[in-house]
Amino acid sequence: LLNKGRYKIDRYLKSGGQANVYLASDQEADAGPSGKPVVLKEFILSGSKASGAFLESAHDFESELSLLSQLEHPGIVRLLDFFSQDGRVYAVLE
Repeated sequence: LLNKGRYKIDRYLKSGGQANVYLASDQEADAGPSGKPVVLKEFILSGSKASGAFLESAHDFESELSLLSQLEHPGIVRLLDFFSQDGRVYAVLE
């Protein structure tokens, strides 16, 4: 369980670059006992927190979330939430 028990990873979908993608369920959504299905994109930030690679990874993550939060189109998934946990950052997508 992630983000204080809100999201439960149901299964791994894919990985590439600096991210892993999972099918998950939002346990707080009103969608029955199994929760609302969502996609979790887990960003793995490169290097140590003091390195330039770490800062670049964090900036890339922030840029992607900023862009996603501004887009609204039926063919583009919506950003529902984001959070960090255990040195990783997560985007929650519909």
